[in-house]
Amino acid sequence: MTTRTSSGRYWRVAQVLKAATSQDALGMRADNWVDGNTFRCELRPQSVVETPYADGIVVRRSFEIYARYKSVQNAGISEVDRIEVDGRLLRIQSIQNLGNDFIEAQIVAEEIN
Repeated sequence: MTTRTSSGRYWRVAQVLKAATSQDALGMRADNWVDGNTFRCELRPQSVVETPYADGIVVRRSFEIYARYKSVQNAGISEVDRIEVDGRLLRIQSIQNLGNDFIEAQIVAEEIN
């Protein structure tokens, strides 16, 4: 039987992009992201939804990312940060301690196009 924390499952590498705000020339907030830590994870596609936008359609893809809870905690990730996995830039929607046992974390994210 395979447990949820087997090392073979977390073969992808996630790059954390930490939020760093600054001001532009007009004094307005300018959002920037700087490279943070990396951690190993599993990426699972969840849904693809077409949404009308202006004169066309935008496709919204959502994913679930699973990783060791300690790795996510050590990376210092929060919901304002971004994650890049397999060339996909993902906006974090939620971070959960799956099972409340501090073994595995679930990150729900949406791809940014």
